[in-house]
Order: sequence, then structure tokens, then C-alpha cells
Amino acid sequence: MSAADAPITDAIANIISVGAGRAAGALSDIVGKPVPIGVPHIETGTYRSFRRLLAEWEAVKTSVVRQAFRGDCAGLAVLFFPESTGDFIVSVAMGQEISASKLIAVRAGTLAEIGNILNNCILGTMSNALGCSLSFSLPEYREAMDGAGILDAAERRNGANPVLLATSEFRIHTGGHEGCVFSALVIENVEDLSPMVEMSFPIEKTL
Repeated sequence: MSAADAPITDAIANIISVGAGRAAGALSDIVGKPVPIGVPHIETGTYRSFRRLLAEWEAVKTSVVRQAFRGDCAGLAVLFFPESTGDFIVSVAMGQEISASKLIAVRAGTLAEIGNILNNCILGTMSNALGCSLSFSLPEYREAMDGAGILDAAERRNGANPVLLATSEFRIHTGGHEGCVFSALVIENVEDLSPMVEMSFPIEKTL
């Protein structure tokens, strides 16, 4: 997107910020304490630059919940749970101390469900704010290291195509645990959203 598209990008950033706030509220309900969020960051990039971002986040083993979406725009919503934070959230969500073997057994299903809730807070906010139609895939749980295995073959093939990258950080400080959950939203064909943004958030054009 060009500099002339900055108002469009800013409007989308504001929408995502609201969605991230709702996701933080949902996560707060799960862990039983307020979950502060960092200021969401938004930038233009490609799937290749997204892959580099993944490598920066994934210095340790990470549980990932990803959901593709299609409709008036397309893309990918991803939640990253560093292993220790993911395990803490699963234990809290289960409401009891659980053994390591039980944790392994329930981790995938529990984090997929939680990731679905958080992703839908963000995607639902975007859909409602812009009046756009989106359909979401079922949440996919994966375990990864250094970005490996997060992107599917089609996304890797489209690695040079421009996308909008929006990232948020949810900070957990409770129950003796300190950690973060990371959210990333990759929006393809952003230009298709421009008419909906302009309709929902009238933007004054300058000559």
C-alpha cells in the first residue's frame, strides 16, 4: 500500500486494536486476572516477512493455533502460545492441577478452543465494523519451532505477494507465572477492504 493509503491502514489498525482488546478481555476471563496488551503493530509486508517474524517469536517450542479466513478479504489469524505460557493457561482453564501426561493429552484441544475464541474476537470485530462477510476455518493446532510448519504450501508459494501484518501481545502476570501470548493477523488483498473502510469510516481526501 502507498502513502496515500495510510488513512485506510490507520482505520484497519484501529479496528484490530478494538478486536485485540476484546480478545484480551476474553483471555482475562480465562486466567482470572487482567491481561494487558501492548499497542498493536501494523505494517505492510509479505508472507516471507511474516515467516521472518515467526522465527523471531519462536526461540522456544511454541503451540500455535491458526485459522484461515475467506470472503470479502482473505488471510490468516494465528495465536502463539510459548510452551510454558500455554501449559499455564491450559492448567488454569482446567481448573485444577494436572499431571504432565494429562497436560499433554488435553493441550491441543484446550488451546485450539481458546485460540478460536481469541481469533474470533479480532476477526468478528473486523467483520462487524466493516460490514464484510468472512468465513473462518476450524482452528488448527500445531507445535512449531522457528516458524517451521506454520504456513501451508499455498501461503509459501505466495510468499512475495503484499499483505498487511497486524500483531498484538497479550501479557500474563498471574498465579506466579509471567509470560506472553502473541497474535498475528495476515490480511491479503487489502485493497478489497478499502471501499468498506471508506464507507464505514469516511476519510477526508486531500488534493
